[in-house]
Amino acid sequence: MLVPMQRGRRLSPILLVAGATVVVAVPVRARADEPVLLRQTWSGHVGFFATGAPMAVDGPDADTTSVDTLAQPAMVEVGPPDIPASAELLAAYLYWGGSIPNSECTNPAEIDDAVDFTPPGGMVMPVLADACFCSVAGSMAYDVQLCRAEVTALVPMLEGTYVVDSFAALIDNQTTNNASFSIVVVYSAPLLSPRRVALYDGLLTMSSDTNQEQTITLGGLDIDDPPSGDLTWYVLEGDVGGSVGEGVEVTGSPGGGVLVLSDAVNPAGNPMNHTINTTIPVQVDTLGVDIDRFSIDAALLSTDDAVEVRYTAGIDKWWLAYDVVGVNVFEPVLYAGSEKRWELHDDADGDGAPSPGDVVRYTVHLENTGNAEGLVGLVDSIPPEAESWALVDAGGGTDVSMGNTLEIVGVPIVVGGSADVVLDVVLAMVPAGTEMSNVASYSAEPGGLVGELVAPPVVIGEAAVGDSSGGGESTGGSVDGSGTGEGATGGMGTGGDSGVVEGTSVGPSSETGDVVSADGTSVGFTGGAGEASGCGCRAESSPGRASGWWWGWLVLPWARRRRGRQRRGGPRCGPSRG
Repeated sequence: MLVPMQRGRRLSPILLVAGATVVVAVPVRARADEPVLLRQTWSGHVGFFATGAPMAVDGPDADTTSVDTLAQPAMVEVGPPDIPASAELLAAYLYWGGSIPNSECTNPAEIDDAVDFTPPGGMVMPVLADACFCSVAGSMAYDVQLCRAEVTALVPMLEGTYVVDSFAALIDNQTTNNASFSIVVVYSAPLLSPRRVALYDGLLTMSSDTNQEQTITLGGLDIDDPPSGDLTWYVLEGDVGGSVGEGVEVTGSPGGGVLVLSDAVNPAGNPMNHTINTTIPVQVDTLGVDIDRFSIDAALLSTDDAVEVRYTAGIDKWWLAYDVVGVNVFEPVLYAGSEKRWELHDDADGDGAPSPGDVVRYTVHLENTGNAEGLVGLVDSIPPEAESWALVDAGGGTDVSMGNTLEIVGVPIVVGGSADVVLDVVLAMVPAGTEMSNVASYSAEPGGLVGELVAPPVVIGEAAVGDSSGGGESTGGSVDGSGTGEGATGGMGTGGDSGVVEGTSVGPSSETGDVVSADGTSVGFTGGAGEASGCGCRAESSPGRASGWWWGWLVLPWARRRRGRQRRGGPRCGPSRG
């Protein structure tokens, strides 16, 4: 059965065409109930959106309260105003869950850990779960599963139609049978206020018999003024046995503001009532699934540093799958304007390209586009293609480097300000065409913001051979030319350790360097504090781009997963990881 899409209008069913890639991940061992735990956080000019659709419906039978027909492929459409026009995807997660045959969660083969997924602008492809959780569900007739897969690398665009198919749920017209999927996207947009987004997931049975109440806390915040935040949950089933005592309550801490969540389709005493309010128009009577988003501004004060969300089941029964919280905060933001770049600072052989003996200068540009001053720490492992290196500028921080690891602490960056950490590396004798990669990791307080800045690769050319008539200078701290090899250059600087390098450099001699030339061979010394006056062309690369935490995928050539549990030979499960 084909199910129409949701988000403002119902669309005609569509047919799917087999795609061209297979995504491979490692699923986890199923177990009875998984605590709902913090899995990932994002900070900066970030936001999130979550929605989904049922994958089973009530068929043409006498009752109207239980599902008995799979409704797949299931679809949902995402578009304005769900996502800002300037948004860039940071992370995307696909969840699917529902009732499965009973084994008391002892038979992993009963868990359907793979579905077919079609992202906006993409093609259908099999997706294997990163993690699957199982609940014995307080029943002898069925278990309940939830699977999660990170699909960031598979989503070419945020807006459009998300489609999920081939979930082999147990749909047997029982009151708690259910099947659904949800998509969570986290994105960045330059006009968003600094925000902390946190994703919690698990699979927790909520009922008066097993676990009537659950509290989730997001702490370590410095909440913005005026305060602003949002909460979205994904719940399986609901409205079993009534709604007496049911509710969701948000409390700001330590301010103590309390907000009981409700809206036009979610009564305060019955929020788990088969609704999806994140689509336009909102959906009601979506049997077996509840995905709702609420503003939590009224519970927060600018003096708060934590948010508590309390779920109460009362006499109802449902399974909490995830909880996503986003709160505006006072924090520095570095990724939006920061970068790592390089330039050929001393072209020793004058060939206009990086080659052994040349000095490449890396600049780590840190720019604070947030709303709070930050103290930044920076760690940079010197690449093995560097014969030697030297710190030129600590950007106002303190140098605590050791060995071949550059480490700077306490770089102060005011709101709207920036700082540059600069280092020089002398290229070692390596085969022509070798690429030198360099990544700097940063952390910022307050807020514990972390990220990476990746420089474009430096392609090291062949060492030049020929007559030499001089050499350029080294700059910055102690650049120690301690090797011997063709293509290396000299030039004497002042200060720092010195070494002897041989090469066939061509170019003007530096103002302070003594160069002895004989038979086309240049011999000189590199010093630590000489002023820049190197020769040759300066070539600047394109800047790198910052990136936050996200899980990778291994994409293999085309293969199509055989659908159905019996044809697949059962799902694969492995060690648990969150």
